[in-house]
Amino acid sequence: MANKKRNEFLTAFSHYMTDHLEDECPRSWKECPPSFWEELIFAYLPHTMKVVPKKNYTEQFLLQLRKFVRWLDKRNDTTFLEVVVSYISEATQTLKKYESLFSELFLKNYPGLHLPDRDCMKEIECLDKRMEEFDETTYGVFEVTKVNDDGIVLLDLHSHYSYFTKSISHEKAELEMIITGCFGKKKYAFLWDLAFIDGIYPKRA
Repeated sequence: MANKKRNEFLTAFSHYMTDHLEDECPRSWKECPPSFWEELIFAYLPHTMKVVPKKNYTEQFLLQLRKFVRWLDKRNDTTFLEVVVSYISEATQTLKKYESLFSELFLKNYPGLHLPDRDCMKEIECLDKRMEEFDETTYGVFEVTKVNDDGIVLLDLHSHYSYFTKSISHEKAELEMIITGCFGKKKYAFLWDLAFIDGIYPKRA
């Protein structure tokens, strides 16, 4: 199991360097600035979040990252561990909360994700039918700008339009939380409903 977790992490880390950073990837380990690790933790990790039954993907990823950086420092005579541990300490609780909320919202569209006899086509058909119920839809990157007992207000960071929804619990939403996904609204309705979610990020991402 330990080897499996390590291999999963190394696969994700390789993807971060080759596909996510592309031409901006440092040419050697010694050229990796603090921002390399900061982006990995605060932006890439929530971007590639996997919905797992125990909701511990964040915890496992950061554990493997700590082990990898400790090994890297010994092998390459680098000193990354201190800054990486600092970022991990800062990010862990927030990212774990966001993972829990992301899993909850994602499973509303794909409730059979962890079932051995999952019917993927049925889930897709249900999502398609749900999308057809909306007269308006908007996909984008939204920042939570207001949270109260009545619901939350989202600001589209591209169009700067605001949307009001109760689809996300006001008890779990946080100011400056970044949400990517699609919201829809029925004709004459005031509230926007979450159609599907792609990711939840800290403002720092």
